[in-house]
Amino acid sequence: MDAFGPFPPDCPDYTVGLAISGGADSLALAWLARRWRRHVVAFVVDHGLRQSAADEARQTIRTLASFGVSAHLLTLHGLRRDARLQEEARSARYAALIEACAAFGCLDLMVAHHAEDQIETVAMRSAAGSGPAGLAGMAASRELTGIRLLRPLLGVRRGRLRATLDAHGVRWIEDPSNDNRRFERVRFRQDLSEPDRLKLWTQANAFGVLRDERAASHARGLVTGVLWHPAGFFIFPKGLPPADRLATLWRVISSRAYAPGAEAIQKLLEGPAETATLHGVLLTRTERWGWVLVREPAAVGKSIRATSDGVWDGRWRLANAAGTPIEDCTIAAIGSAAAAWARDIPGVVRRSLPALWRDGRLEAIPDICRLRGGNFRRVSFQWSGSHRASEGSFWRHDPFSTGKCGWRL
Repeated sequence: MDAFGPFPPDCPDYTVGLAISGGADSLALAWLARRWRRHVVAFVVDHGLRQSAADEARQTIRTLASFGVSAHLLTLHGLRRDARLQEEARSARYAALIEACAAFGCLDLMVAHHAEDQIETVAMRSAAGSGPAGLAGMAASRELTGIRLLRPLLGVRRGRLRATLDAHGVRWIEDPSNDNRRFERVRFRQDLSEPDRLKLWTQANAFGVLRDERAASHARGLVTGVLWHPAGFFIFPKGLPPADRLATLWRVISSRAYAPGAEAIQKLLEGPAETATLHGVLLTRTERWGWVLVREPAAVGKSIRATSDGVWDGRWRLANAAGTPIEDCTIAAIGSAAAAWARDIPGVVRRSLPALWRDGRLEAIPDICRLRGGNFRRVSFQWSGSHRASEGSFWRHDPFSTGKCGWRL
């Protein structure tokens, strides 16, 4: 775990999450993680796809308890049993895990991807014609919305994990879908020879080193010339960064899982206009602020019921209603109602900010950035989109008190 950098103290306030399926790989992860750190919490996902799944999940929770690991069951519903089952199940699983991590205050989530998983991933990407970035395989760490995903077992072969469990008398559950050749990954798993596996593994490591070097350079380049405003937009006082760096910032604003391709960004930059949109994000030049990267007002999410745990537009969570009753309220964009206040930020940003509405009437505006004007109640919204980019962890200071913000490597 030293490769992932320093962690907060091993105490209840800084619990590390574990994604556990009940199979050998994830149980080995839990067994090892509990010996690295006392305060870990496991999330056992039941996809609801097999009749025995609920019983297996309960059995897994009992096994985790024998390790001294607290576990919680996450049940998924409505998955379609078709050729895209594994892909849909994966997306639903990660959504549930991210939500659980937020509820338990986990900053990091560990998953049990190992060397064989990496080899199969690279094989599939190679067959699909991926370039160097894809052939680098899965990264040991990756930033998702609100959490860091850690894969500490990527360098460990499956046999070693099972031998660890065998040596300590730990039994695991075999998922029959792991042998179902209907799924592409299973076909590669069963058909790859050992020489092919070693070749793919060597290739992934070589491309991975290049990816890490590029990522470190990329993060260093973001230290200068980029400012983050707590109202949820980027400012470029020294001109626009290169397309690859701009793509990273684009993902932060959009809160999508992946950044747009640098080629697509470069094409936008080569256009004659000083305004460009992509993935619901707007790049525009303003008279006062210069270039800014903001959420496109026309692309913001639909209204949601106002709750303390709901995330609106993938970016904002209601943090404190400050005495304002939220029963029967919704969270939606301020839109044109923002015209009369918050003159200290660009109008395009004001229109994409969240607010509380009741029966079509503006109930309360956000107190983000000490907004001024308008006879409205104020509520606090916390940025809950993607805080980090590449190998850098995004952070900000209050610009009204320090005038500084930037990237921490």
